[in-house]
Amino acid sequence: AAAMVGVPAAVGEMARTQYAQCSPACAEFVALAAVAGPSLDLALATRLLDVSAGDLLAPVEEARRWRFLAPLGA
Repeated sequence: AAAMVGVPAAVGEMARTQYAQCSPACAEFVALAAVAGPSLDLALATRLLDVSAGDLLAPVEEARRWRFLAPLGA
């Protein structure tokens, strides 16, 4: 049987710590992005979270600062 490759414990702990420190709006967006994957775009996110695009800009920027988001192709 093939061994499963996981996230190193230290990396997982760092991500959990950062996630716990981000705002509720950022956490909600990051959770959505984690489920939706790279196909998530701003229009879809606004519909799924029931917020305006303007209301989503700050959480998206916060998620980028925490490095929860990466540009496509990175």
